[in-house]
This record gives sequence, C-alpha cells and structure tokens, in this order.
Amino acid sequence: MASIPEKDPESGYLKGILDALPDQIAVIDEHSVIEWVNNAWERFYQENGGSRDITWSGLKYLACCEHEDVSGDPEVAALIRGVRGVLDKSFDRFDFAYPCDSPAERRWFLMSVVPVTLIGPPRFVVTHRNITEEKLAQEQLKELVVTDALTGMHNRRYFNEQFDLEWRRAERNCHELSLIYFDVDFFKQINDTLGHVAGDQCLKAISTTLKRFARRPGDVAARIGGDEFAMLLANTPRHSAEQIARQIQVAIADLDIILPQDHASAHVTLSIGIATALPRRGIRQRDLLTAADDALYEAKRNGRNRISIADGAPSPDLSEASVQIR
Repeated sequence: MASIPEKDPESGYLKGILDALPDQIAVIDEHSVIEWVNNAWERFYQENGGSRDITWSGLKYLACCEHEDVSGDPEVAALIRGVRGVLDKSFDRFDFAYPCDSPAERRWFLMSVVPVTLIGPPRFVVTHRNITEEKLAQEQLKELVVTDALTGMHNRRYFNEQFDLEWRRAERNCHELSLIYFDVDFFKQINDTLGHVAGDQCLKAISTTLKRFARRPGDVAARIGGDEFAMLLANTPRHSAEQIARQIQVAIADLDIILPQDHASAHVTLSIGIATALPRRGIRQRDLLTAADDALYEAKRNGRNRISIADGAPSPDLSEASVQIR
C-alpha cells in the first residue's frame, strides 16, 4: 500500500489512525498525483472488482476520474470540475454526493476535497464517505411527507408541487394541461352504516384504480381530501381527459363495491369534474383549479355518477366571470 512516509514515530501513529477509519482517504498533490491512500481506499477498490496489485502512489486521481467518464456522465464531469477548482485554489473545498450502486444494493457516497497545511508543496486530502443510510433515511422521510398514509398514493402537498412544475412546463412548451377532480358518491353513508374499516377499504380500492391511469411521467394522481381525489394530465387535451375519465368510471364500476342496502344505488360511483387550460400569460393556476372544482360540483348537483366538463379553457379574465359548465 502507498503509505505515509514513516520518518518518525508520529508518522506511524498517524498512519495507524487513518487506516482505522472507515472513510476512504487519499492525499494528492497540486497536480492530482496520489501520494498515499489508507486501507479503506484499497479495500473498497478491491471489493468492487479492482486489482490487488495496483500501486496507487504516483497515479493521477483526476485521470482515474476521467477514465470513469467514458459515457460523458454529467455527474462525473461536475466532480472533475470541482476537484480542479480546489487544486487551482478557485474553491476552498469541494463536496459532492453521488450514487455508486453495487450489484447487491443501492449506495451513495460523499466525496470531499480540502487543502491541508503542511511543510513543502501544497497537499490535498480526498475522502469518500458512505452516506447510504443517511440518503435512504432522507428518501423515506420525503416519501412520508408526500404520501397519503391510508392509500399510499400521493397527497395534496405532492400534488401542489407537481401542479406548479407541470404548469410551468406546459407554459414553456405551449401544451394543454387537464385536471380531473373525483368525489366518491355517498361516501358518508358507507362510513356511517358499514363502518370506517369499510370506508377505508373503499378508498384504498379507488386509489389503486386511479393510480393505474396516471401512466406518464407528467401525470399525477393524488388524494387531496377525505373522499376527494385529483388527477393532473400533462400535455392532454379536453377530449382525451374525458376519455380517461370514462375509462375510470368503468374501472370503478368493475370494483363492485356495494353500498349499504337501504341506498337506492347498488354500487359505489364517482362524480367527476374536468377542466383543461393552455397556460399562458394572464391565466393563473387557480383558474384551472376553480374550473375543475366547479365542474365537479355541477356533476354532484346533477345527480352524481356523472362527468361534467368546464365549457372551454379558462381565459385570462376568468376571475371576473363565472365558469360555464357544460
């Protein structure tokens, strides 16, 4: 192993400390030439298919990084720029978190490069620290924040975030954006008569069905209230949104969720409101939300188990006039 020169007992003491650390550590010069590495550095390389015979001392760290950049990976390119920035003193330090999966597991590492004050030419310490547990915990926490606990589908918070992103994307690309609101008909009777367990099972079944119809990356299905759901359809005209809504009606009927016996309707159904907009200057996101919400309540007023569609796209002066529902 390339090691710290042991000119005195203190050097051996320092080497022992560095070799005992789990982080992968290397010292490089201003030209990125590796002077030595610790045991964890060599061990990680060997455990991931590297040769045991490699001599690290004298290799260029940046040359190793550039060898990994054969596919033009932007993350590797950013790492190389950051290291060079520290070596030429443009940056005080550089930290970079990156994925490094093995065949058996997902992994993330944090690479750091910092200068060190030593006698002689400039030296820099490169460390690679395994942060997999922290990243997985962050992902799990984020998932909890944006996921509805009962149904496992996205919640209102996630829906609002994605709605903002897709609105701006549609505005840039001049694409139509469709929004569908769903309300479970007579849901209160299910809870009151059959109990909350039956109500929860009903919501879970409906959620699973709705998620099947949010197929594309820009589509979002979410539970936004007790028995209210929303679906955002990117780059989707009104007639396509209506087709999807009718397919959902059929899929909900196929669930065959029975309502309480004293109810006139035999099975659970949905009231559905649809609105479509071409985002442009003067039209606000809330205009589309209002149009879809008004369409939903029109469907409920007209007897439920039906689809109502906002007549035409929201216009810049929508806030000054009532939304017309077909």
